[in-house]
Amino acid sequence: MLVREGASPVMDSIRADVLAHPGVDIVDAPSFYTLDTFNTCAGEGFLMETLDAWEGVHPSVVTLPMEWDYSVPYGIVCGKKPAPHVASFVDAIAQGAPRLSNTVV
Repeated sequence: MLVREGASPVMDSIRADVLAHPGVDIVDAPSFYTLDTFNTCAGEGFLMETLDAWEGVHPSVVTLPMEWDYSVPYGIVCGKKPAPHVASFVDAIAQGAPRLSNTVV
């Protein structure tokens, strides 16, 4: 199971690589993953490509790390004038990750 085509350029690359193997069928997740998606995979016995962040989210699903050359960008979204506690949190993250220096806050 993969997120629907067009939802993520990285997932589209994975999809193309998977489809290069005859006999492998892809089931599209209805949208981005939810607990219902994990229930479907557990109930139907589907394999699912997912991020480490989902590890342990479902008692009937086991996460196996893969050594693939894919990476998924991520970030934090907040208002242009965040509340003081949000601004403090974003500042703390930026200080801990110097490569974020070109991030707009």
